[in-house]
Amino acid sequence: MVLFKKREDIKMTPEQEQIVLGTVLGDGNLSINKKAKYSSARLRCNHGIKQAEYADWKADKMGEMVSFVKTVDNNGWGNKNRVVYTYSTPSLREIYDSVYPSGRKSVDSWVNRLGPLGLAVWYMDDGSVSGSARHIGTQAFSLKENERLKEMLMGWGASVKIRFDKRGKGYYFLEIEKPSTSEFFKVIEPHIIPSMAYKMPRAMDKERPCPVCGAVFSGDVRKVYCSKKCLKMADYERNKDAYKNRARRSREKARQERNA
Repeated sequence: MVLFKKREDIKMTPEQEQIVLGTVLGDGNLSINKKAKYSSARLRCNHGIKQAEYADWKADKMGEMVSFVKTVDNNGWGNKNRVVYTYSTPSLREIYDSVYPSGRKSVDSWVNRLGPLGLAVWYMDDGSVSGSARHIGTQAFSLKENERLKEMLMGWGASVKIRFDKRGKGYYFLEIEKPSTSEFFKVIEPHIIPSMAYKMPRAMDKERPCPVCGAVFSGDVRKVYCSKKCLKMADYERNKDAYKNRARRSREKARQERNA
């Protein structure tokens, strides 16, 4: 499969641009093909298998920009990841040049382009729950960059502290104070998908329809499906090609053994 495929005719919508910006600030990255004759970049985002629904949501929103979505081994660590790749497009190159001015991801004035959707994607990527506190993992950025992110979040109504991460020298993360009354969470709440609502400070136990069978259910906001049966059906639908290929290989192996 050709990953660096020119797609000049594919233009990002404002919604897609926000998803890209939030993803790049969070768990995703942009890369370029230095040997290509045209100026373009592609997006890659990688989520743990427990967040497969979130990865698929991103892929669905990115539409025709997506090259492929697949489940891969997590480098031998035992779990699997859900990976989304886009095509390499000129529209992503402009964002790449802003985010990687010297070849390294950096926090600069481009973060001010994030709106409520972009902020929500960033929080769904890097936000975490620690008791009653809400953290955003910014350990990849310097203290100065964390200060810029703090300033940006304060502009959206958040009270933020920069915390020192004791797990490593020179690592920092952001803590949003008084999350239950923070205007920031009110801004991003409309864009938080059900499977990631557990990260919110006031995860409301709303009735919602199961995307597989349509049954209305309530309970743990992290549950996207009403039952294990529907969860398995959704997993099969996402990975049916892999299951079919596995079954085909098993049949071929059995046939070869019978003919041996």
